[in-house]
Amino acid sequence: MLLNSKTAISTSTILLVPYSKWHVPRYHEWMKDEEIQEATASEPLSLEEEYAMQQSWRQDPDKLTFIVCQPSPTGTGGSPLRDEDDSSERMIGDVNLFLRVDDGEEGDSEPQIIGEIELMIAEKSNQRKGLGKATLLSFLRYIADHEVEILEEFVRGDQVAAKALREAGVSGGRFSCLSVKIGQGNGRSLGLFEGAGFRKVSEEANYFGEFELRRMDLSRNSVNQGLERAGVEGYIERKAPIVIEKCQAPDPDKTNQAAQPDTTISGPPAVHATWFNVHDRSDFRNISISLPASIDKITIAISNHVRDGVYSIVSMSASAYSITVVCSTEKSRAEVAELVQRMKEELGQNAVIPPEELVLLREWEEKWGVVEELSTMEDGLDTDVEHDHRG
Repeated sequence: MLLNSKTAISTSTILLVPYSKWHVPRYHEWMKDEEIQEATASEPLSLEEEYAMQQSWRQDPDKLTFIVCQPSPTGTGGSPLRDEDDSSERMIGDVNLFLRVDDGEEGDSEPQIIGEIELMIAEKSNQRKGLGKATLLSFLRYIADHEVEILEEFVRGDQVAAKALREAGVSGGRFSCLSVKIGQGNGRSLGLFEGAGFRKVSEEANYFGEFELRRMDLSRNSVNQGLERAGVEGYIERKAPIVIEKCQAPDPDKTNQAAQPDTTISGPPAVHATWFNVHDRSDFRNISISLPASIDKITIAISNHVRDGVYSIVSMSASAYSITVVCSTEKSRAEVAELVQRMKEELGQNAVIPPEELVLLREWEEKWGVVEELSTMEDGLDTDVEHDHRG
């Protein structure tokens, strides 16, 4: 869901942030745990599949997702978050709302919109500390504050749901209830949700051994009372860091730089470029180098790498004098090091970029959200090398 893509929820106890690409590696590690797989009824995914899932959850109108982090070190003021506030080291879980239209088991009831909640505090060291309760109540407050907007995006983006509601003459402006399904042996989760005002639909578990619990009262006042009783203070919506994408570097002790001693300089006439690889079957993890060229020239070279099948792009970000590429490739570190060194040598030479090719370059850069204001290419350069930028 796009509604919360730039919104973070800050409290004295936890921080909720939009699920973004830089969270995926840590989330992927969590989901390798068999206990978590069983608790969430999930199958293990590859890292590439996890990235695709993150994109789906961000864009699908029937899913609202936050990553749960430790509380912001800067407190609960109204200032925007810093990049490090939601770094992978501060992640502790996630919370989701899945929207659906329910017309009864036989399909003969009036359609109603139900929001199903899933909550995970991933690591045992963070469990039994009240973080699950703080997360749930903060999430309920966000839902109470934005119920109309959540449902508008759902109905606007889900044509099947919109048709069912329209034919039944239902407005779709309010949730019928919020729901959660919990295994009958999970007493802690049952206690958590019952303490937050959810009640069992039936005293008998269903065919899958689960209880369904529902909460009917979604008023802001009732949620605020729960937050107060739980000692969760300072609830405020803050602006999440507005970046195209960002990439958390691996442990510095494991980072192998390919750059020469003088390549730590960023700025004219050099651009500092870094590649991170997410593919499991490669010894190439990351590599950095300073390139004697403009961002325009560098993105041309990167698009040619993609065209030639050297790697695929997961995400890319850039400023005037630095660029970061998160990619996926099975190529070895030695092969990539040779590639970027050759790239450095080639970028030191001049090349003519025809105007029609610059149009294609701009489209490619826009697709990957490189940077809004790139340096202007100079006319009348020496050689006549042709480029295909369609990657």
